[in-house]
Amino acid sequence: MTNTIGSLPQSQAVSDVTGQKTEPPVARSQASSAGSAGANEAVTVSDSAKFSTGLLEAARSSNGVDHAAVQRLSAAIQNGSYNVSPEDLAGAMIAVAKAGP
Repeated sequence: MTNTIGSLPQSQAVSDVTGQKTEPPVARSQASSAGSAGANEAVTVSDSAKFSTGLLEAARSSNGVDHAAVQRLSAAIQNGSYNVSPEDLAGAMIAVAKAGP
């Protein structure tokens, strides 16, 4: 018989180093629910946790590029309205040099 933990199938019986079949240890959540047969357990997730999970999923699915900013800069460069002052350029270069590799 096979159980699924997360997305990985786990076999009920496993072989130890001698090749004999042994039962795997019972996970804590399984042990507590097995010990309280018939008891219903509920988990409540806060709105903050739901929001944080949503942000984490969005970050993981993002490729890290702000496409709107890229389009704005591209359009400004193409129409000639993108100008960088020498002071701003020098400041950015110094900041990168201080940050190091």
